[in-house]
Amino acid sequence: MSKTTASAAWITQFGLLMWKNWTLSKRGYKIMIMQILSPFFFILALYVMNEVLSNTSKENLYDDQPTPEPERVGQIPRCIVGSNKDRCWTIAYAPRSTNSTSIIRADSDLPEDEVIGFDTEDELDDFVYNNPNTTQGGYVFNVSQVGGNTVVGFTLLTNQTSQMRYGKVIKYATYVQVPMMVALQRQLFKYATNNPDFVFSVDAIEFARPPPETLNIIGRAGSTFFFGCLMFNFVMALVQISTERELRLRATLNLMGLRDSVYWSTWMITYIFFATWTVLLLCAFGAAFQFDFFLDNNFGTYFILLELFALSLVPLSFLTSTLLKKSSSAMFLYDDDAGGGTIIGQYILAWFSPVMLAKGLNDIGEAQPGYSFGDIIDNTDKWPLIQLYIWLVLDFFLYLGLALWFDNILPNEHGVRRPWYYFVTPSYWTGKVSARAPQPHDDTPPDETVDEDVYAEEKNVRTDNLPESTAVKIMNLNKTYPGCRKKLGKNKCTRCFMKSFCCCCGKRTPFQAVSDVWYHIDSNHLFCLLGHNGAGKTTTINMLTGQISPTHGDAEIYGYSILTHMDKIREMMGVCPQFDVLWADLTGREHLMLFAGMKGIPWKKLSQEADDRLGEVSLTKAMNRLSSGYSGGMKRRLSVAVALVGDPKVVFLDEPTTGMDPVSRREVWDIIERAKKGRVVILTTHSMEEADTLADTIAIMAKGQLQCMGSAIHLKKKFGAGYQITVAVKRESRGAVTEFFESQIEGVVMEADGVSDYLNFAIPADIQDLSSFLALLETKKKELGITDVLVSLTTLEEVFLRITEEAENRGEQDDDGSDDDIDDDDDMPISPKAVEMDVRKDNKKHKQVEQSDDDNSD
Repeated sequence: MSKTTASAAWITQFGLLMWKNWTLSKRGYKIMIMQILSPFFFILALYVMNEVLSNTSKENLYDDQPTPEPERVGQIPRCIVGSNKDRCWTIAYAPRSTNSTSIIRADSDLPEDEVIGFDTEDELDDFVYNNPNTTQGGYVFNVSQVGGNTVVGFTLLTNQTSQMRYGKVIKYATYVQVPMMVALQRQLFKYATNNPDFVFSVDAIEFARPPPETLNIIGRAGSTFFFGCLMFNFVMALVQISTERELRLRATLNLMGLRDSVYWSTWMITYIFFATWTVLLLCAFGAAFQFDFFLDNNFGTYFILLELFALSLVPLSFLTSTLLKKSSSAMFLYDDDAGGGTIIGQYILAWFSPVMLAKGLNDIGEAQPGYSFGDIIDNTDKWPLIQLYIWLVLDFFLYLGLALWFDNILPNEHGVRRPWYYFVTPSYWTGKVSARAPQPHDDTPPDETVDEDVYAEEKNVRTDNLPESTAVKIMNLNKTYPGCRKKLGKNKCTRCFMKSFCCCCGKRTPFQAVSDVWYHIDSNHLFCLLGHNGAGKTTTINMLTGQISPTHGDAEIYGYSILTHMDKIREMMGVCPQFDVLWADLTGREHLMLFAGMKGIPWKKLSQEADDRLGEVSLTKAMNRLSSGYSGGMKRRLSVAVALVGDPKVVFLDEPTTGMDPVSRREVWDIIERAKKGRVVILTTHSMEEADTLADTIAIMAKGQLQCMGSAIHLKKKFGAGYQITVAVKRESRGAVTEFFESQIEGVVMEADGVSDYLNFAIPADIQDLSSFLALLETKKKELGITDVLVSLTTLEEVFLRITEEAENRGEQDDDGSDDDIDDDDDMPISPKAVEMDVRKDNKKHKQVEQSDDDNSD
């Protein structure tokens, strides 16, 4: 099948991922509606807050007085009994005297019961303290003699808290204090002059003052509301990118040839569009609600500010997604005083884009009569607006650079990371990875633990004594996960930080997952790799597919090295992961078109390629159904179709029939059998029946090494016990039946537990006359209490259990190393008993019927 050039492939991948992003956004229409309406609701909330604050501030306390008029100071107002009070006192005074009471009451005609006197100032203070909100004002007199003259001094006591009365704010300075002072002074003048008709009038006038400044709600609260509105896009980007990483969707796309530059570019364009759309709606709704901020200022000044801030959140979401292991959102603290504190503090805060937004909004909001575009270069009390623009652009590139850096140095799902200085290494720019070359051929005979077939295969690969049909050649492949000598504390945060950045989270020894593996695979062959959990088979596959790098050794696939030409290998490679990696909101057909584009199929041929692959896996009728509506078996068939898209030369199938019913499993077996023509298929499975049926060559791994390899018939013949006879017996006859078998057949081995009604006997392969023994057994059935007899050959499962148990018992590798750095369960050490339980459980699972209505319909 024709493939596109490198530049055309980049464009095709870019177009397909943009189409994917748009399709997912369109089908998640509820989220899209929320994105569109979020500016409206945030502006509405800001409008409500502005109205509330504006109404509470429109009191005469803050009215403007351009030409104030003088007002005659009147009498002392009488007190008003407050709520939950029995009475009130207009005036309290000390010290008590008859003349004082008369003077106080005389000027304002106050009732006697509203004036109360005390002997001392302390008594007056205690009374006011113990009876709050009952006394309007008070006098404290101080009468003394100076040079034979009587000097009268006094102190005014009033409440300084403004109150609402008669629907307006009461200002005690003019309402109580001035009348009290004028009234007392008037009476003192009359008393001193002994003239009761003395006229003493006072007019009071306030200073002229301009209208009060309007409340800058945008400057004060806009940064919080706008930040919250634009954060909605931040959260959505963070969730979508993190979800694709958690579900290994991005990793699968990379295996199919996706370039990182394409991946980040498409997400960047997608969320720049959403950010710009949100900012435009924010400005439109702000103008519609008649905010002076949007009406009085030049559109470009605040649009550029909001747009640059919104754009800075896009790479910030990328950066956050690389640091978080789960989909999550984040919140940031900021201060609108970006210029406060020291010069160093200003420049530190400038790297936080919310701070720049807050300061810019405040500057524009405070500008009178409005901010023109030419004002962006004028100095404010801190920084001009143009400098905020520059800092937001710098923040954008800082966040983007950090996002790409952390994306490379933090471990992925396989624990793979690049060094922190990866961008200066030649391998990053050339794509070539250095590794130790294969060791020269060693003619030393192998020890008795090495199988002769494995040794012969290693010798042939070392000497390149291989057939011309060889497609895959594996040479001394090794993978060792490094240990750590650092012993960390118990603090969880410290341990997790060290694990992420230093590969260490406690002391442990190195763990060798794969050790000295040599073999080759011919074209038109299906190679099956078997092994229990922890055997090293998944690590081997991950090295061959480029997901992790080998510690030593190399492998060639159709002549291309996995160290230097992984990009070429991925063009001819198809992968079916163990778990379905599918987008819930894409159809089966859309999945195949997307992955076909990643393989370099020309745009015009994507539809035909998708239809052909769907037909191969019998999903044509369901091609336009969302994958979320597929049954488990249908999803596995779709995953197999994804692996076959683009006509790859080598296909990796990791347990492709897991969860399938027998009918669907048989269909997939037929697909795999047809698929190996003209290509190499590498299969991993826990189903011995599947391996026995499909594999041309079977290799069994244990303890990270190849233990044996060959065809299923060869392995059964070489490692099998010959025949197996299973008899159903009564409990009381078990001993007699066992004695009978041991007396008739030399070397027979009984395999049964203590409670089973069945006895299993392993018969040596070199038995001379099995038919005569079976005839004798038939005549003795009734006598021995045997109800049924079953004769079978050695199964592949028995061979597998024997090989893995022998490998475990030899103890070729220390299992004390920690497995903290190994994310794949298939590379964890496990006991021989668990091996047997695991294999039997998986085979039992494959034998169960898991048929669904969806499978029957297709």
